[in-house]
Amino acid sequence: MPAFCSNFTNFFLTLLVVIVGIYIAVQDPSVQPESYELPSPPKLEGPLSPNTKLRNAQYLLHGQVKGPESLLIENDIIYTGLWDGRIVKIENGIITKEARLIPKPNANCDASFDSEPICGRPLGIRRFDKDRFLIADAYLGLFLLNFDTGKSEKILSSSEVVDGRNCTFFNDVEVLDKDTVFFSCSSSKWDRRRAFPALFEQRSDGRILKYTISSKKLEVLADGFRFPNGVQLSKDKSALFFSETGMARIWKLSLKSKESKPSIFINNLPGLPDNIRETSRGTFLVGLAGFRAEGTFPLFDKIGPMPFIRKFFLSVLPNYVISTILPDAQPSYGFVVEFNEEGKIVDSFQDPDGRSIGFVSEAVESNGFLYLGSFRAPYLAKVPKKGF
Repeated sequence: MPAFCSNFTNFFLTLLVVIVGIYIAVQDPSVQPESYELPSPPKLEGPLSPNTKLRNAQYLLHGQVKGPESLLIENDIIYTGLWDGRIVKIENGIITKEARLIPKPNANCDASFDSEPICGRPLGIRRFDKDRFLIADAYLGLFLLNFDTGKSEKILSSSEVVDGRNCTFFNDVEVLDKDTVFFSCSSSKWDRRRAFPALFEQRSDGRILKYTISSKKLEVLADGFRFPNGVQLSKDKSALFFSETGMARIWKLSLKSKESKPSIFINNLPGLPDNIRETSRGTFLVGLAGFRAEGTFPLFDKIGPMPFIRKFFLSVLPNYVISTILPDAQPSYGFVVEFNEEGKIVDSFQDPDGRSIGFVSEAVESNGFLYLGSFRAPYLAKVPKKGF
């Protein structure tokens, strides 16, 4: 076949595939991306100036754990939930005990796409009382877990409806008192397996909710957010901070009045914020699960005003490509931001080329170390703070 015929055939087939893809996208009513616009990425200066404070990370249980996203550390003992549905207790770098929120099902709980909603995916974890933890499972709801006995109690099901919608993606949790808890619902449409499609579509359907255990009352505190994520009480418990991952910002919601509305607390972060945790100094650490800064090409920012392009990808590409390949296209950059109760960024901890640390879901300080969790890493990391 002459070269020009071969080239024409390839061009025709490519054009045909594009046309078919566009047709599928246009006809797909299940995907309705919303347009969004982020501010110009921030300069890395002042407290955000590049540094290598995360460069000397030490790995714990490398290859033995997957996706230790949220961490609870007490007296050098680490508790965390894993991608295969386990909650584990780690002492001296070794898993000494494990528990599950539900009895292990007749499934291979291997953190696979199919097994995840069956086996559960524990995310946010907090101390509830002296015997129990409060845990948000992305699929199953809210649980109280006595780790010593292995007994768990579901206090809120994912099927519970409030204001006409249930939560399909439970994320982080916070405890106000022995009867009142808060949690973030990242989506009312997508589940955790489709976290990246959820970010791609950017529906403003995420909510912050309050649950009263004794009365079983579920209330919506804030609605209309793009992938709300980490939740954290202020030091005096008068306000709640929460991350809006999809818009690279943190909000503050006063709890003093039922009529209070959230206000933007920190805008235009150099990445997509995940969990927030308090330090012993009364400041707060937020892990960034994505990177954006002046002088870079932040793909997530650029595609904001292009809902049809995102609709095309979501309709045509398989979930594996969107959830695995596309995230890998962005630079690996470890980043933790420290801020105070006035909303001022006071410090940052970075690994600019991702040599030791890439994406950070949560950062917790304990006994001279900065412990780092990640939704995608096959390890826990800790960085000595000496010399920071």
